Amino acid sequence: MESIGAVKEKIVWASRVLFERGLIEIYDGNVSYRFSEEYYIITPSHIAKNALTIDDLVVVYFNDRWVNVKGLRPSVEFKMHKLIYQKFKNAKAVVHAHNPYVVALTEIIPNIDEALMEATGETKYYIPDGISIVPRLPPGSLELAQAVAESLKGPNSLAILKGHGVVGVGETIEDALHRVLVAERNAKIVYIESLFKTSLK
Repeated sequence: MESIGAVKEKIVWASRVLFERGLIEIYDGNVSYRFSEEYYIITPSHIAKNALTIDDLVVVYFNDRWVNVKGLRPSVEFKMHKLIYQKFKNAKAVVHAHNPYVVALTEIIPNIDEALMEATGETKYYIPDGISIVPRLPPGSLELAQAVAESLKGPNSLAILKGHGVVGVGETIEDALHRVLVAERNAKIVYIESLFKTSLK
């Protein structure tokens, strides 16, 4: 089992990767890891992801009590993470980002979940439990948290939140992050293919 220090470093690293890849702005997105059956560790609310430190991370207990050495609050989406962990006992990490290509294409490509899964041959191995789609709901709301948890197909899956972003779930932070990155890469592939199909008509 990884140490709590190593887990915190990976959460910070994953947040910076999302920012550097253009999948979040400085206050966007959230990353968490379930360290035990009693609590999970999550990124804070309204703290720049490109300058995040391990002391900024918040420990949230499953009774919704939280602790942070700086007095920071957890991400507004902390209940979404909680409900995902409660649904899937094998899920250890949740990564939520605002992938621009995925969000845009979801509005214009029919069956975008299938299109993303079929974009590359290896996607079925990277997202083995598949992709689901969640309707537009207010960010940070209990309704959104419940809808995301209910829609996810397994502990190694991804959900697209219409007009919002994506949520990747996995047994490690790397796996959950990879699913988010793969979704955006595949969305770019689908977009490029659509341009050529249109130009050839």
